[in-house]
Amino acid sequence: MLLRDIDWGEGIPASFHEQRSLSERLYRKQGIDTQALLGHATQAQTDRYNDVRGKEWITIAC
Repeated sequence: MLLRDIDWGEGIPASFHEQRSLSERLYRKQGIDTQALLGHATQAQTDRYNDVRGKEWITIAC
């Protein structure tokens, strides 16, 4: 199946950089050197990927 064949319904698929940001945050949480993993020259560049940009999960009580 190709990406273009996926029915996203009403949703919008995550962009490449959103996926990369999620990967950076998950790997960083595991203690992996994400600067090296992402191939960035500076830690500041990598830190930009660690920002959830207000799209973090919100836990609610039922």
